[in-house]
Amino acid sequence: LDCTMLAFFVKKCGTIFLSDTNTFKDLHQLRGGHRSIINSLAFSLDCNTLASCSVDKIICLWNTRTGQLVHTVNDHTSSVMFVAFSSDRKILASCSRDNSIRLRDPKTGDVNHILTGHTSQRIDSVEFGFDGAVIASGSDDHTIHIWSTTTGERLRILSGNTHRIDLLKFSPDGATLVSRACDGATLLFSFSTLLQDALRGTKYSLKCNELAALCCVIGGHT
Repeated sequence: LDCTMLAFFVKKCGTIFLSDTNTFKDLHQLRGGHRSIINSLAFSLDCNTLASCSVDKIICLWNTRTGQLVHTVNDHTSSVMFVAFSSDRKILASCSRDNSIRLRDPKTGDVNHILTGHTSQRIDSVEFGFDGAVIASGSDDHTIHIWSTTTGERLRILSGNTHRIDLLKFSPDGATLVSRACDGATLLFSFSTLLQDALRGTKYSLKCNELAALCCVIGGHT
């Protein structure tokens, strides 16, 4: 991957800025897509496409080479909190305060799966496994759900957090899933064994101590 672009936004102005990381020169200012506060940005793996999402319920897809808005999607019914591309660029995931995760074709915007099951309306984060076979979602209900991107089936519910989960990240080899909650608590789940069992179809809720998770608490919280 040779991506030399940095994307950032001024939260309240609705404008996205693209800069060259080698020269620090501005490349494009992406305007006209959003009418309200932007929540999240995501590059496709080849950096040719940038997805953005907003409180205005809209997802925008931009051509990073030209700075042009390619198309918009407006099928969530509440604020879109987070967007992410699968590594093969075939799936764009979005999560919202409407209690749904949507998996779609980024070229057409067509939805392949709508994932529901969290007990809170607010879903703050999604993260693809390294091969795109699964996706994790984190919610205000303090749980992480693991889903099959092929079938849309929920494979696992991971618990152990005591506050809203606002960020998820897989390690590059897909063996570890890290979650961060809004209280600063970070949990590391050994994921490879879970995934093998999950793909065989076993489903149950797990506590972090049952996963032999390494639980780290930062910021003075216990």
